[in-house]
Amino acid sequence: MNKFPQRKLEVIVASICKENNIEMIESSQGWIIELFKNNKHMFIYGYNFPNNNSAAAKICDDKSGLSKILQYKNVPTFKYDFFMRGFYSNEEVEASFKRNGGDVVVKPNNGTGGNNVYRCKTLSELNSNIDLIISQHQSFVISKFYEYENEYRVIICNNKNMTIYKKQRQNDWKHNLGLGAIPSEEVDNETKSKLSILALKAIETIGINFCSVDIAELSINDYKIVEINGGVMIEKYSELNPHNAKKIYEIAIKEYFNL
Repeated sequence: MNKFPQRKLEVIVASICKENNIEMIESSQGWIIELFKNNKHMFIYGYNFPNNNSAAAKICDDKSGLSKILQYKNVPTFKYDFFMRGFYSNEEVEASFKRNGGDVVVKPNNGTGGNNVYRCKTLSELNSNIDLIISQHQSFVISKFYEYENEYRVIICNNKNMTIYKKQRQNDWKHNLGLGAIPSEEVDNETKSKLSILALKAIETIGINFCSVDIAELSINDYKIVEINGGVMIEKYSELNPHNAKKIYEIAIKEYFNL
């Protein structure tokens, strides 16, 4: 059986373990990592660390649910219309399309990485893409399309901002790193301060501890939360700043083991 390509996370965690005398065992081709030290152990599943409670991490996977919570706490974010497979009508989809200006984004409610995310300018285009989504997912969301240049990622552990970088899109309207966007640390201090305040306010609403917060800059001083990622992936960022990337995971691991 061909082995799944080794992730940078595995390499970084192995280095941290070696430097701190932590035993490391991998399974499921490196997707599950178990660490042992001083009669205590932790699992890393994919990019999810045990520093978070499971409910907060699950809320991050629910785009509509997270958005509603953030709105309730007056945290600026994108609004979504939620639809469950088998429990919506064509009239409801059409009403959402019109309500959001006839230029919308449709995507799985629990999707990741920019996969199955479509911009739709016609109702027929929207319905076709909904059919694609519900063939693979239980639910989907529709939101207004916003054109913006800058999207930022704020990585936080234990209520402290660890790093901020910009995600520069390439020949597309999406800012997903896995789809070709490039991380850049060229962010001025004033912007960093504004992003940190907003990101910390957002994570307080769900009580998550170790995460990354994606923030869109729609215009000057107009920022909105795109999403909170309970799994912290730094594969692309580690190519830009390997030292800081390692520090991010090191802080999370040391915090868990009280080192």
